[in-house]
Amino acid sequence: MKAEEFKDIAHVVHETGRTLESVMIKYLFEQVKSDVVLKELSRFQNKDGGFGHGLEPDSWNPNSSPVQTQFAMGYLRLMSFDKKHKVIKKMMKYLEKTYDKKIRKWHLLLPSNNDYPHAPWWTYREIKEDYNPSASIAGFIIKYGNPKSKVFQYALEVLEDVKRDLLNDQISKEPHELSNIVDLFDDAKAFNINDESFMKASEKLVDLIGEVIEKDRKKWFSKYVTKPSVLIHSKTSIGYEKYQEFLNQEFMESMKHRNELKIWPVTWQWTEYLDVFEEVKEIWASIIALKYLYLMKDDIKE
Repeated sequence: MKAEEFKDIAHVVHETGRTLESVMIKYLFEQVKSDVVLKELSRFQNKDGGFGHGLEPDSWNPNSSPVQTQFAMGYLRLMSFDKKHKVIKKMMKYLEKTYDKKIRKWHLLLPSNNDYPHAPWWTYREIKEDYNPSASIAGFIIKYGNPKSKVFQYALEVLEDVKRDLLNDQISKEPHELSNIVDLFDDAKAFNINDESFMKASEKLVDLIGEVIEKDRKKWFSKYVTKPSVLIHSKTSIGYEKYQEFLNQEFMESMKHRNELKIWPVTWQWTEYLDVFEEVKEIWASIIALKYLYLMKDDIKE
């Protein structure tokens, strides 16, 4: 990415995106302090410590949910922050209260989703819970939480379950679930560096990533498929070393598929609340732009 292209993309996010994505770009590239981002992120945090209010734009439910809280973690992973910051402490309390000990997971869907505009996949219904969003949540807790806390022990339970299922070939090839498991293994690596079962499960996960990534680059920006960046979250992420060429190809291909605003449009659609979806598309475009700027930040050239 050329410096001029970066400026064009950042400008559009500043002009048309949410304040959150704008300040996140300023944090990553303009030395804005993390407290500025945390203050903006806290606007989506409820009194119970969980996040809502459409932070993940496909669900406009203002109530706290594990999914929206996991989405907040995506921003926090891009930052350095004080683990004892009030935003983090409140979040950990929420996660401790909402962990379901019977299923050893956090729930994906909430009944109250149905009361607000949302994408069809967030409609509440009875489902068999997989590791979305629990694996990602567990990883964040293991990396940033207090090892003496209850919620930390809950996170370790999730990690043990994921390791077992990976080693027994019981993990599906569903990309959202896999993306959450990638977060878990990225976050928990330092904590488990000497754990032989963790390393073997990591190898299984890397193989799964290779099976699930869509190899046909023609589909990457025309259909809702599993692009390399869906499962390779950074240049230190599990699988990067083996599949970095696919990620590099995605970067090059992405620059050919920007819209008239010079950013990337969404490749999915709502079936209801179509007037709201027009606003949602703009929010998502800024989120996608932020993700690409972060992933390509070391390759920006004058």
